[in-house]
Amino acid sequence: MTRFRFVSSRFSLQLAAFLGSSLLGGSLLTAPAKTASAADWQAQQTEINQTSLPSELRDRLPSFVSQNTGTPAESLVADVEAFPQLTASRVLETARRSSGLPLSQLDIVAAERQVWNGCFGLADPDQACSEIAISGWRVVVTAPDYVWVYHTDQDGTEIHLNEAASQLGGATLVPEFMGSPTRPGHLDDSALITVVQSGGIAGRTYKTVLFNDGAIAGYLLAGNDYAAPTDLGRLSAEDFEQVARQLRALQLEHLHGLRYPVPSGTADAMTVTVMPGFNTVLQYADSAANQLPPSLRQFHTLWNTLMALAAQSPDGGETGAGPFTDIGESPYAREIQQAADLGLMAGIRDRQFQPEDSLTREQLAVLVHKLMQQVPLALPNQTDAPTLPAMAEGDSRLPFSDVAIDRWSAPSIQYLHKLGLLRGYADGSFRPELPVTRAELVSLLLKMDVYLVELRRWDGRDATNLQPRFAFSDTQGHWADKYIAVMSENCRAAAPLNETGTRFDPNAPATRGYAAAAVMRNLHCLSLSPSIARD
Repeated sequence: MTRFRFVSSRFSLQLAAFLGSSLLGGSLLTAPAKTASAADWQAQQTEINQTSLPSELRDRLPSFVSQNTGTPAESLVADVEAFPQLTASRVLETARRSSGLPLSQLDIVAAERQVWNGCFGLADPDQACSEIAISGWRVVVTAPDYVWVYHTDQDGTEIHLNEAASQLGGATLVPEFMGSPTRPGHLDDSALITVVQSGGIAGRTYKTVLFNDGAIAGYLLAGNDYAAPTDLGRLSAEDFEQVARQLRALQLEHLHGLRYPVPSGTADAMTVTVMPGFNTVLQYADSAANQLPPSLRQFHTLWNTLMALAAQSPDGGETGAGPFTDIGESPYAREIQQAADLGLMAGIRDRQFQPEDSLTREQLAVLVHKLMQQVPLALPNQTDAPTLPAMAEGDSRLPFSDVAIDRWSAPSIQYLHKLGLLRGYADGSFRPELPVTRAELVSLLLKMDVYLVELRRWDGRDATNLQPRFAFSDTQGHWADKYIAVMSENCRAAAPLNETGTRFDPNAPATRGYAAAAVMRNLHCLSLSPSIARD
């Protein structure tokens, strides 16, 4: 396996900037749990069943809340009908006190049975927890801009806030329970973390593994099994330890069994399944990346940056054919593979990417739409991060006469048009199957950059990390001359034709291979934070 090494100072700065110094923990709100005897447990049930709740609290309880509590053995069954009133009322009161919001704004939207250890499933890194069985609940409470996830015992005398899963301000997405989550595919016991991406436009499944020796490998699901691995490179020992520390600090195990679903109005979303170790499984939709709780949002940024840096590394792992059999001779082979790993692009047929084929206008629209969902909008520990505008549900108004509402690319074309990033022709058409030129590709990427930087109100690119402006020999006087020049500074998103010479060839069709390279380079630059630029 070919070795590569990130520039340690830059990579460490990026990790520190993305993850910040204030890392999320699972601080407890009450004293450590005690195991109740059978007599104590029976007394608790009597108290629960006989308690008369204040009407203000009782009126806020969801329909699935019951005074019945079942038995300890039944607590292994996910049965929300048994969620006790007293527990629900205590959870609501805890949320009210911590937020200062009136009860009228608080709602319990989900509850599931759990059997906790002595840390209620919220251990800090390297904390030892007593292996006792505490019957209890995981409860989701919402209010405008708030999502709380609480871990409780059976009657709510102990209530612990799951900080990693909660969003205390700016929340727009409510997690769902996965029930009994299964791990897709075989997990290698030498893996530090496994990430599986499935769905999207191509409907494929791709697994990426970071191993304990720093190696990164990718596996494409072929039929019912994964194909031979693709070498995506290897971290140095120093960089691997940095990544491992940051992953531990994010405490992804606190999100075990939670799913963050596809936002309303999103088409062709890809599901990301994250498996750190063997005991944690969680999922989120890639299109929801900027609506996730801070810890998971930081993981998403860290992982995508790791993949982008691997693609940018001059000593990066040799992709070879990998899951694609026709990219070995392409100057963009590594970036093609990375774009595929992130679900931005997919092969055409029979494990072929066809890197020399022209990119069409509709393919570019879908590519840019998906790229926007990968760009980080939040700074580390930012609680008021903006989100991308939602796609309007049920909107049948089409901006172009030749794009039918059921066309595969229609949602992306419509979305970019509404943002003012995409235009058609004077006759009202879009001509979706027309090849896009290299100039049109980089100009749309620059328009997207400007939109996203204005939306998030920060930019990590400056003279310390931008490339020198490239002096192309054939762009002077072209309508896109300035677009091309600016994008040549932007991690070389605009680069000479086939990466050689001085010609950009702005009117030539943009190939799929060059498009993959341009978007990956652009994503790398947009993932830089201001602290990296200052350093």
